[in-house]
Amino acid sequence: MSKIATHNSATGERSKNLIYVLFSPFARCQDKTIHEQYYYGVRYFDLRVDKDLVLCHGLWKSRKSLVDIMTEMGRFEEEVYVTVTIERKYSDKVINDLCEQIRKVINLRSRGKAKLVYIAQKKPDWSVKVAYRSVKVIKNYLSVPTPYEYLTLAHKDWRRYIPIPRVLKMITPKRELTSDYFTMVDFI
Repeated sequence: MSKIATHNSATGERSKNLIYVLFSPFARCQDKTIHEQYYYGVRYFDLRVDKDLVLCHGLWKSRKSLVDIMTEMGRFEEEVYVTVTIERKYSDKVINDLCEQIRKVINLRSRGKAKLVYIAQKKPDWSVKVAYRSVKVIKNYLSVPTPYEYLTLAHKDWRRYIPIPRVLKMITPKRELTSDYFTMVDFI
């Protein structure tokens, strides 16, 4: 069986309100919910949160929080892997508190079904040119083989400058999935 991971997995969930619906074409990397992705074979989820643990990506916010998603994952039949990235820049104290909250939420709400791989913080100096190094891992919990191919496909390529992920998917060559490691994909 192929090992599939999704990039910005929660962007297939519903937007928080009308304002965030307007941002979704620029933030969306998935068009299926977490539950639908699981049904299609995804077993590795890349989640982004703000300090309130609301799922987000850039300027977009979801109606769901990390608590909601972990409760949902607790009903899955198989174990899944999760990475959590804190989307904004906060003080070290806030980051440490968030890491502890994230770890507790994942352990308690998922009933052991979600395995936390790492918690990271998005770098404040993120730019298109360094997209493949756009997060700083704060706490590493598991080692899971994932080459993060989706970030290196167009690393020094004009396609990286296209702001809408759906358009990027249409013009990016297809990759082969493998059972050796997780392959990170947009729009499963």
